[in-house]
Amino acid sequence: MFGLLKTLFNLESGEGKKRRLEKLIATDPKLKEIGDRITNLNREAAKDLKEDEDFMEVMKELGIHIE
Repeated sequence: MFGLLKTLFNLESGEGKKRRLEKLIATDPKLKEIGDRITNLNREAAKDLKEDEDFMEVMKELGIHIE
């Protein structure tokens, strides 16, 4: 969840920024809700993508693992 929002806010670098953002997300109900929704959407998408054998073969060839 935090990784997705960090990307959204472009705060991938810097340990201080990471801690500050994690604290912000943990204390803000709206950001937490957004993070949870993004996590659920990613789970659903991964489930659908795993059913597409051709797509998964291409991802495997590219070295991309879908959980």
